[in-house]
Amino acid sequence: SEGLPLWYASKGFFKMTGYTEQEVLARHGQGASFALWGDGTPLGELEDDDLQEVKTNVAEGLAVNTCFKSYRKDRKFFWNMAHLEPVYDYGLLRWYVGTHHAVLG
Repeated sequence: SEGLPLWYASKGFFKMTGYTEQEVLARHGQGASFALWGDGTPLGELEDDDLQEVKTNVAEGLAVNTCFKSYRKDRKFFWNMAHLEPVYDYGLLRWYVGTHHAVLG
């Protein structure tokens, strides 16, 4: 997450996670992980193989699709279907655009 700071989040993201815009964007240096995996749960419920796939794909500039247990600000959990898509500019990886969908919880 430290390599993927959060620069924008939709109103739906704030509703899904329970965090405010100020809480999310003020902490962007930590990336989105605090809102997705909860304080004190830095890796959430990702299996080791899933986490390694996310890290490998991001390191290689590839898309990521995964589903994992996430935590709202109130510490209630939900299953999060996440997709990260790399955005290239003149052949250089510049950003990732991420979408998250609460599928159960």
